[in-house]
Amino acid sequence: MQPNPRVPAYVELNGRLGWNVTDRRQGLLSGFRRLHDHHQNVIAPAVNAVPRSRFAELRWRC
Repeated sequence: MQPNPRVPAYVELNGRLGWNVTDRRQGLLSGFRRLHDHHQNVIAPAVNAVPRSRFAELRWRC
């Protein structure tokens, strides 16, 4: 018997906020999978659920 590879449906929210601090500096805040603590992307015994993530970034232009 073949395993059923179906993953339950889900809705998720990703976002990115960026602003120009100066003409040469930019700040960015990003967040992924904000609606749930985690969700399953694939059905496999060795794969854990994908967690929320977020990061901040600063860019300098020369």
